[in-house]
Amino acid sequence: MVVLIVSYGHAQSSGGDSELQRLVVPLFQVPHEGISEMSGLTRSHNYPDVYWVHNDSGDSPRLFSMGQEGKLIWPPFVNESSWEGLSVVHAANIDWEDITSDGEYLYIAETGNNGNARRDLGIYVILEPNPRASTVIRPLRYLPVAYPEQITFPGRRWHYDSEAMFAVGGEIFFITKHRVAGKINEFEDGANLYRLTTRNSDEINALELIEYQEGLAIVTGADVSPDGQYLAVLCYDALWVFAAPPNNRLWFSTAVGTITLDRDYTKQVEAITWADNDTMLVGNEEGTVFTVSRKTLPRP
Repeated sequence: MVVLIVSYGHAQSSGGDSELQRLVVPLFQVPHEGISEMSGLTRSHNYPDVYWVHNDSGDSPRLFSMGQEGKLIWPPFVNESSWEGLSVVHAANIDWEDITSDGEYLYIAETGNNGNARRDLGIYVILEPNPRASTVIRPLRYLPVAYPEQITFPGRRWHYDSEAMFAVGGEIFFITKHRVAGKINEFEDGANLYRLTTRNSDEINALELIEYQEGLAIVTGADVSPDGQYLAVLCYDALWVFAAPPNNRLWFSTAVGTITLDRDYTKQVEAITWADNDTMLVGNEEGTVFTVSRKTLPRP
């Protein structure tokens, strides 16, 4: 099925605008002009009430940190007016799409692939810095990745763009965003789940295809709850929550909550993380961050 940039109705209806506004509540507006097109958002595992943010393609390679109410965090020896974010040196933001953490490292997904022709996809691995003491950091490694099913660039199918990455149980997973071949602005239903099985920095790491979910469309972000029990998957027009599988593999097998999003209200949502085991934070490109409770989402 071909999907244009409209609502698709795969998720459970919110029952009207008032119901959507009750369940998806604006929390704050990111106040810093440097965060101009939020693309990735993740909660720090090491610093309480700290969230890491990055912009989409075209920005310099940098990260911002902020508190849960949106207040920017920076070293006290730096003037607020001159703060331009934590610089990630020896890196490039060709198309950063997501950021996640496993408690020790931050992982930045350089996996944006709108035209499905890139052969330099990968992940930056960074030791999480102290946001109140660091202005510059360099990645420890860059892990090149590729989809073994893709043999031409661009591919026969345009199923090799990923804007969603999550880390859980010592593993890193990716969820793909599908387009009609040759048409950047036309999308197809469905998403693939891939797993990173090796972590080589001197050769390409082939991602392992785990499963396919036809109900997901235009996936833009994903994150696992702090207790590892739930996966949130953000789409342009829907938010899904899945229960953790027993083997840390088939993450799409048990949907436990979903809601249709109205782009007139939420705009273009691009980033998601968990504040705690119940509360999700959803960010759009315009810098609005919404809060959503897992317990209030309708069942699929």
